[in-house]
Amino acid sequence: MAPNAELVRLRIFAGLTLPGAALALGISDSTADNDWAYAKSWWRLQMSDSDEPENKP
Repeated sequence: MAPNAELVRLRIFAGLTLPGAALALGISDSTADNDWAYAKSWWRLQMSDSDEPENKP
């Protein structure tokens, strides 16, 4: 599993803090912070309505 995916799994499903997830994965806090920021940005892009056609009357 990709490191970003494992970080997300630990944060969302296991309820770990960012430092706790970093410790569990054996990565630095700054790497975990960067990976978490990337994952959140990716998720926002996936959930955006930019690909939806505009609703026109």
